[in-house]
Amino acid sequence: MYLKMCAENDPANLDPTPAEMAAARAAAELARANGSGPDHCHIEVRGEFNREKYYILKGQLDAAPFARKLTLHIDCNGGEAMAVFDAYVILRRHPAEEKTTVVIGRAESGGLVVAMAGDRRIVHRHSRILLHPSTAANPCDGTLTAARLEELAAMCRDVDRDIIRLIVARTGADPEVIAAEASNEIHSSLDWCRRVGLVHEIIEMEEAA
Repeated sequence: MYLKMCAENDPANLDPTPAEMAAARAAAELARANGSGPDHCHIEVRGEFNREKYYILKGQLDAAPFARKLTLHIDCNGGEAMAVFDAYVILRRHPAEEKTTVVIGRAESGGLVVAMAGDRRIVHRHSRILLHPSTAANPCDGTLTAARLEELAAMCRDVDRDIIRLIVARTGADPEVIAAEASNEIHSSLDWCRRVGLVHEIIEMEEAA
């Protein structure tokens, strides 16, 4: 849904082009040489991710526009589809040369979308990763018509496809393998996540400190 509107159905278009990123990083390097802003931006994403948390994250990035390193600590159980995709976009377009995601608890549903913004993705051994079918809250207090139910079902299917496309674009994994894993409510094993490229490293708590 979001990817269709903003990226012509190609999740790779959510990322800046190599030329755009090279220009942004050159400008950031010059700004740092002139003493502008912190070198390291540390962001925590906890709980359900909504529009309010998106603006908090955006404010943190805006406060460190030239940071060389970006570290994202995540314990997120999902959230609003538009908010998590917007967060992914601004994280990917930040000029930091090192973008690291550390999952310290949960990266579930939309929380995994935010986690995928990191180029190096680390997970604590006891963390939980979940790909699953999207859900939609009842948008009204009353009853729903069949037409409205069908509309909500189509929206959920679009979000599911968009998340799978994004993960495939970031990992190079087989779309059918990712779709199969996302077809239920079972948490993925961390070894499977490492095999398909969702995460790069599994660490113990002491190493995550």
